[in-house]
Amino acid sequence: MTPPQKIKQWLTGQDGLDKLRMDEAECPTPGEDEVLVEVHSVSLNYRDTEVAMGLYNHHQSVDHPPAIVPCSDMCGVVVAVGPASNNTSDPFKNPAFQLKEGDRVISTFAPKHLSGQIKATDIASGLGGPAPGVLTQYRVFPTYGVVKIPDYLSDDEAACLPIAAVTAWMSLNCMRPNGEIIGKGESVVCQGTGGVSISAAQIASAAGADAIVTSSSDEKLQRASKLGAKTTINYRNNPDWENAVLSATSDNGADIIIEVGGAQTLRKSFECVRFGGLISCIGYLSGKQDEAGDRTNTNLLCLKRNVTLKGIMNGPRTELERMLKFYDEKKIRPVVDRIWKFEEADQALKYLFSGGHFGKVVIKVKDYGHTSDSAAGKCTVVEYHQTASAAKDNNGVKDHKDEAEDLRLTELSQKLSAPLGTDIHTPLAEDAGKVLGILDGDLLILLDNTFLVPSMFSFSQEWTPILVLLQCYS
Repeated sequence: MTPPQKIKQWLTGQDGLDKLRMDEAECPTPGEDEVLVEVHSVSLNYRDTEVAMGLYNHHQSVDHPPAIVPCSDMCGVVVAVGPASNNTSDPFKNPAFQLKEGDRVISTFAPKHLSGQIKATDIASGLGGPAPGVLTQYRVFPTYGVVKIPDYLSDDEAACLPIAAVTAWMSLNCMRPNGEIIGKGESVVCQGTGGVSISAAQIASAAGADAIVTSSSDEKLQRASKLGAKTTINYRNNPDWENAVLSATSDNGADIIIEVGGAQTLRKSFECVRFGGLISCIGYLSGKQDEAGDRTNTNLLCLKRNVTLKGIMNGPRTELERMLKFYDEKKIRPVVDRIWKFEEADQALKYLFSGGHFGKVVIKVKDYGHTSDSAAGKCTVVEYHQTASAAKDNNGVKDHKDEAEDLRLTELSQKLSAPLGTDIHTPLAEDAGKVLGILDGDLLILLDNTFLVPSMFSFSQEWTPILVLLQCYS
């Protein structure tokens, strides 16, 4: 395909979520050892909101350019490849990094961080601040800055991996004194239900460990249980949640704690970590200031249980590649909470900042500016599956009903047994049979309990959505 001359991108002056703006730019051209990627999906991280508000200022190597393309995590397709160099002695020119047109790839957060522990100079290459980010239709990457992904992952799912999943992976597998990896017989506390914590719960469960998830929402805890969490704790109903963790671990404490709360949760984490355990410090949702009157004696608390306290700042390319192999082996699917349109990116960031999400928030980039003709054309089933992320609550289903196009199918005899590659004709007609699903871009949500007309949708019903990913053409 021939890339367009002009592209759309979002910019932030790091002066507030309300100041984000869409802009037009020249489509870039890849140089030596570079590729041009058509961006399909972008996932959001909490740091993206801080960058947009000018608050991501706790790393000395991070500067503040006057305007920057935000966000760091994307999935896309290579559409053009620059010439390859012959400098095999340069670690950034490794022939193993070479790509071809059509390769599906995800970005790495700090492209120059190839292996080992992260350095300040690596942070300075971080996408979406200080380096230009990925909330754009097309972007040039160095070949060492993107990684090919397993075929089973959708674009939206794969976009969730670069920061949240890699940070969780590093917390579980790379930071203990003896290099232990998470496994059977161990327990992990995952604070909250954001992207890192849910990724950690999925990875830990897939490795055979016991995931303990905390949240103030019973509904979110139920979803966490369906994802494999062995124990769930509502910290609003149980403010002394550290005691509940001890109870769930036979008073031994958790081997690893995914610490995202900061000042309001750290002392409790010290009280329920196993002797010789690890507290992986990820975030500071309770703020960057100490609690009023706080006198946490970190030295004493570390000595009390021989604790390793480690700040986690994502991971290198080598660990991303190792994690992708694990994901492929276990067929782990990242949890997508909600998908926003490209032109709604500012609203998506505000939604993330509100904290109402479960898992990851994704922006669909590729569909921007295109009118879907899929309802009047022919669709090919790419994949279908039932996942916890698809099991939206009633309001979630209502959002799809309000925002998406009702799809009346004259026939869908294959329904749940359709093999991959099956063609389905889906003409729209006012008098066509039952409403079998809701079409949202290339995502068809089939509903087991369908009705004759959309107006009869009852949101008190028990919904069983099945996701069917379609490739549609007219």
